[in-house]
Amino acid sequence: MRAVPKNKSRGRIAKVLSAGLAASVLLFGAAAQDNPAKPAPPADDTQFRFAHGGNVAQVPMEIQGNQLLLPIGVNQSKPAMFLLATCALHSSIDPSPWLPAEGSPQAQITFKNTLLSMPDLDLGIPQIESQSLDKVSSIVGRQVRGIIGADILSKFVVEIEYNRSAIHFDDPATFEYSGKGVTLPLFVRDGIPNIRAKLAIRGHRTFEDDFEIRTEFNGAIEVSKPMAAAHKLKLGHVKGYWFPNVDGGRTLTARAEMLTIGPFAMATPPVSFPDVAGSESLAHGGAIGNAILSKYRVILDVPHQRIILESNMSYPNNVELDTSGVALLAKGPNLKTFEVAGVTPKSPGAAAGLQKGDVIAGIDNQPAADLTLVDVRSMFADIDHEYKLTVLRGDKPLEMKLRTRHLL
Repeated sequence: MRAVPKNKSRGRIAKVLSAGLAASVLLFGAAAQDNPAKPAPPADDTQFRFAHGGNVAQVPMEIQGNQLLLPIGVNQSKPAMFLLATCALHSSIDPSPWLPAEGSPQAQITFKNTLLSMPDLDLGIPQIESQSLDKVSSIVGRQVRGIIGADILSKFVVEIEYNRSAIHFDDPATFEYSGKGVTLPLFVRDGIPNIRAKLAIRGHRTFEDDFEIRTEFNGAIEVSKPMAAAHKLKLGHVKGYWFPNVDGGRTLTARAEMLTIGPFAMATPPVSFPDVAGSESLAHGGAIGNAILSKYRVILDVPHQRIILESNMSYPNNVELDTSGVALLAKGPNLKTFEVAGVTPKSPGAAAGLQKGDVIAGIDNQPAADLTLVDVRSMFADIDHEYKLTVLRGDKPLEMKLRTRHLL
């Protein structure tokens, strides 16, 4: 499998989310300039400090549509939401909220000597990348102002407690584990954490390979074209449906027979096959996302190259799939314009008459302004439910009925 070149890592977040996914004052430490931002420094340049001389910080986590968001202050600002992304090589900040009013549209910000603050933990970063996160926000349905990536996460033992909506950052020098979880090897390749797993696809031999631990992926399992080719998977023989990606591509969605990670076995997990051949889609060909990881307390210990999994109450319950066939984006200044990015052929969305570019203005007489993108996606995940949709196609209002159902 081919690895992602490091200079291509910046665009991976939006690509990953699409296959699945204002402050006006210039902050202290950020300077507007017309020159491109320099690459992020090595992770060793980042300094951290726990409060009160401690060695662990507990940070509340907000889960939005299986995306993990952390409230983080930038240079003593009010907290903004940062996406937890284990497979982003470099952490980054969206510069648009911090541009001064007189800044030119081409102006960029270099964040130097930046302070990132979480409860009980401060991070001092000599220089952090800047990149627009508008597309990420549109996919998540919430304003995302930054990304916490592998360069920061690799400095800690990171405990992700999905069922408690909390993350612990532990000092690896003092961390000791005493629970009943299962410890497995963690393979760090090009800065990205991987584990060994077995995947059984109906009509094919069970295969074993490395899969990324990817917290920016809200799905279950993803297999790239290179991985499918390496294991001679014939996708034409896989029973599934093509779900549209919000970036214009498509992903074959199916159910595997079994996923095995160490002693844990999960029957009929969803598996997606993005119709992308390039190495920007996946670093090593496969990924395990939050739909699977959320069934555990995940202790990601990159410094000691291990991962510890403790099953929780949701293990091994089945992972549900989309029941509408509609891909949606949130647009507009408040992310309240819900635009159809694509519709699966012969799906409930197609039967209702939805088309790419339509805007869902209301559901069951409830205006879209009262909803979030996560709300709409949750509604469209309810099985065998009929919704009355108010749709705008250009300037023309339309009334439609959408009845959800299993697509597999």
